[in-house]
Amino acid sequence: MRTKDSKTEKPCTLHSVMPRLFIFLRAALIVLFTTSNIYLISNNLYIYAILLSAGISTMWTLNVKDLAISDWKDRIAYILGGVVGTSVSLYVLSGLVNGA
Repeated sequence: MRTKDSKTEKPCTLHSVMPRLFIFLRAALIVLFTTSNIYLISNNLYIYAILLSAGISTMWTLNVKDLAISDWKDRIAYILGGVVGTSVSLYVLSGLVNGA
């Protein structure tokens, strides 16, 4: 029997998934941008690195605001976004380095 205090799981809807999807995508972009920035710096492409750092900082400010008031589901979405961002950047940059 449920009491007034018991929490019920809400069904997973597009409305409930979208905020976490945006957190995930921003985390993936931050890691992709950061990895790309390291590549740019190591290849002496400083102007591009400086411009890209503005994108990194912008994305970071958006994530800090959202994650400060988040729950563990949001944090897991952020962590998974970082993993995907790293994977994508490794794939893209390995193609650039190997000349493919």
